[in-house]
Amino acid sequence: MTIHLQSSPRADLSPATPERDDPVELIEYSSPIGWSIVYGSLTPSGFVRLRFQGQEVIGSATGNGNVDALFKAMMNAARQLCVFPNGDLPKLEDWDVRSSGVGSDAPGVATVVMTYRSRQVTVRRHHANAVHASMTAFKASLNDLVRQTANDAPPVVPPAAQAAESGPEGSD
Repeated sequence: MTIHLQSSPRADLSPATPERDDPVELIEYSSPIGWSIVYGSLTPSGFVRLRFQGQEVIGSATGNGNVDALFKAMMNAARQLCVFPNGDLPKLEDWDVRSSGVGSDAPGVATVVMTYRSRQVTVRRHHANAVHASMTAFKASLNDLVRQTANDAPPVVPPAAQAAESGPEGSD
């Protein structure tokens, strides 16, 4: 499953497109299930592409389920982008997903509670796909915390941006 958030046909029902003034953009995510050669079992993996301050990275991870793998991949990408000072990351305190109706096609409601230092945010997102509802809730929580902590410490320039600014080695 790969979801490109820029082209959601149901943006009216979900924050599938980037929200206005989001510091961190979730460009796309994917969560295929592949075979683990070592254990011979299914291993959920996640790949997330984020953009922050003009830099784009892909984070990847494995987890005990698709949503766990995608959340870990998002945090890996956030760490690479130095979204929070000194590589610190928020902690996921709670994640809950429920049906908002009856039947197998009922929309999902994902609720995410994250903390960073002394701040806590709770975000709820609805979508026909429970994984998508979860990912947009994770992203919204991350952005809420980035906004709240923007003045806490000077931003850290991602290593990729530092290399681009300094130019090729040995050039004068």
